[in-house]
Amino acid sequence: MRALRLMNERLKVDSEGRNDGTLYAIATMAVIEKWSKDASIEQMHFRGLAAMVRNRGGIQGIHRSSPFLKKVLFWVDFSCAPKAIVGTALPWTSVFPDVPPTGFDFVNPDLHLAIPHDLTASENSEVYCDQFRACEDFLRFFRHLHALERAALDSPSTLASTKTQRHKSFIPGTKLHSIIAYLPDYDHGIRDIRFIDEYTCITCLLFLAIALHHSYSTSSPFGPYLEWLETEVDSINPYGNPSITSILWLFLQHGGFIAGEQPPCDMGARCWVVSRMVRIAKRLEWARHGKIWDSLRQVLTDFIITQQECALGEETVDAEALAARARRRDAHGASEYFWDEDELRREILEAKNPVQADLGRVSDASVEDSNTPILT
Repeated sequence: MRALRLMNERLKVDSEGRNDGTLYAIATMAVIEKWSKDASIEQMHFRGLAAMVRNRGGIQGIHRSSPFLKKVLFWVDFSCAPKAIVGTALPWTSVFPDVPPTGFDFVNPDLHLAIPHDLTASENSEVYCDQFRACEDFLRFFRHLHALERAALDSPSTLASTKTQRHKSFIPGTKLHSIIAYLPDYDHGIRDIRFIDEYTCITCLLFLAIALHHSYSTSSPFGPYLEWLETEVDSINPYGNPSITSILWLFLQHGGFIAGEQPPCDMGARCWVVSRMVRIAKRLEWARHGKIWDSLRQVLTDFIITQQECALGEETVDAEALAARARRRDAHGASEYFWDEDELRREILEAKNPVQADLGRVSDASVEDSNTPILT
């Protein structure tokens, strides 16, 4: 309670979060409140964080003033409980409606829809449209990645003249696969930690999928990305498996890029896109009661394993990779798309956050204008 009183005193002086310490404090409390079992309290902290981030110029503004704080905010966002989510993403800019980062062909900021007549007066139409855009971008990403994979499977390649064993960094049995694709079997006493690790696992797989999408789109090899990650993981713990959180921080440290290859102009765009997709996945968790996680993890893992087994994106391949490509092409032709988009779309857009309903709907615009303390 003393900590809450001190933070309330700080908020009275710095209600807009102009001081980095205020944001660090609220982010810390958002994580701590996860243990209170009251998602409404955690949600208040995330609502306050969103408003303060927008006041600071969005994630872009945070990046310019404090790059490490930006990473902390994303880490806190990734671990957020589904019922505590406010909005579809952390503000990228200071404006409302927000403007997403550019450079992603599956993100369409110009997508609009006719607002249903049955929306209540208290519901903000732009917030509803933002949910719709986030949903469509999520589904479009997987459609694009599936199409890019199919195109890579059908592309001609030259058979390698040598029989050198090809290194695969992410297949069953490898260190990366065992850390990211599987989680430890926790006992019931630390169930909340497992939930955070579940979100972290999906987040790491989405970072890999974004990098794979970029590799296919630019006709560049994906192997170096996994080899870089493998080397970094070995440097953390050469004799065992480091935690899934330490893997996430490798992505955050370099914005989802290979170390040294992050564009100078990048302000965390990949992190923002991944965060947005994780939030959509958490909305599905409400509807599917957690069942979506196994399905989503399997789909993402299969994309990466397919690239590794088939050496997709490589100009020269060995006989093993050519045989794997033939098997995958047959599987693509015989199987349907991995999920029903209409069903997912309906569940994403109809998912209602019970905590948000209890608190009353608050639009992003009204949050931005609020300078009242968010702690009680």
